[in-house]
Amino acid sequence: MPEPETVDLGQVLDEMGAREESGGVSFWVKAIPRSGSNSMRFTASGLIIKLKSPPVGGKANEDLRRFLASTLGLRPGAVSIMSGETSRRKKIFVEGLTRQGLFNALVSAKLPGKLR
Repeated sequence: MPEPETVDLGQVLDEMGAREESGGVSFWVKAIPRSGSNSMRFTASGLIIKLKSPPVGGKANEDLRRFLASTLGLRPGAVSIMSGETSRRKKIFVEGLTRQGLFNALVSAKLPGKLR
């Protein structure tokens, strides 16, 4: 099995458009509903989140919020979708977190793939 590509998390944050805003940090993710399980991975082009739930009645969006909150060690109410509710590309806002805090939380989440 080939070695996974080493990913520079700082570069990924830049690709995600992670920026501090009043009261928190915003960033973009690509959400893929109807996947086998909830999971998250980094690529050179950003953060991809796979969700079990279908994009019907807001289920995938709610699942995304809860999954991100759990992964980042936050309460679900701290994560909101700013735009892209009906799109795979979504802008996320996390209340009470800085860009560095997001970096630290993603590193400590021990997601698949190599980070540097």
